[in-house]
Amino acid sequence: MKRTVSLVIVLLIAFVVIYLVEHTKAQSGFPKELSVEKMDVQDEFNGKKGTFILRDLENNKTLIYNKKRASSRQAPIGTFQIPSSLIALETKTVKDEYEVKRWDGSDQGVDEWNKDLTLASSLRSSAPWYEKEIVQDIGVNNINKWLQRLNYGNEKTEQNHLFWEDNNLQISPLEQANFLESLYHEDLPFSSSSMKKVKRIMIEKETGTYTLHSVKGSKGEHKSGWYIGFVTVKGHPYVFVTNIEGSGKNDESEQAKKITEKIFKKYNVLKGASL
Repeated sequence: MKRTVSLVIVLLIAFVVIYLVEHTKAQSGFPKELSVEKMDVQDEFNGKKGTFILRDLENNKTLIYNKKRASSRQAPIGTFQIPSSLIALETKTVKDEYEVKRWDGSDQGVDEWNKDLTLASSLRSSAPWYEKEIVQDIGVNNINKWLQRLNYGNEKTEQNHLFWEDNNLQISPLEQANFLESLYHEDLPFSSSSMKKVKRIMIEKETGTYTLHSVKGSKGEHKSGWYIGFVTVKGHPYVFVTNIEGSGKNDESEQAKKITEKIFKKYNVLKGASL
């Protein structure tokens, strides 16, 4: 009897240890067997606090600047439009990416937001009023179920209709990179049709050499900005995530975009350089 009890205790301890190890990996946002190297891009950040992640999806190699911040969760702000767009399409909350929502006429502070919008045009402009309406139409309970299926950040909504802005829902830059990688490979629990549509409306720029898919996110009181996405260069895919801390007075997502462009140039990413 004692031997049986002892065996049960040992097995329970082993289970707890394994769980804690795997949970720690999940919290850090590091996939298994991933080659991670540091980046020297301090000059490109020009004194701003932030992090940058560049993942070569063919070589399974990731370069990171500021690993500590890369693992730190924070509000996704406008970048939450990627999962919310997927959910809206999958649940038929919108007929398609071109279904129009009417602007109520109130000044939203940005000219691009002061007009009728579709899922596609809202995602490209990161329009907050459209996102609020979409979240309300889907329903917080439904979104919460989807966040759990996606393992998206801390998965918290707490019945708050601004959960993606007010720090209830948080996700780390590394978790963003993992999510984007899964979207690129269409390895998320959505139909291929929904994922292809979201990938298409994320396109910011197409040239004869590369196709850039991106989304921005910024909100003054958070004093932070996101610029995230993936780029295929001559068919070679890279995921990128830029997150910065700012003053709260400017559109920090634009600053994050400029930093990304400088790093792309330094590492010749858009010319197809191997990491």
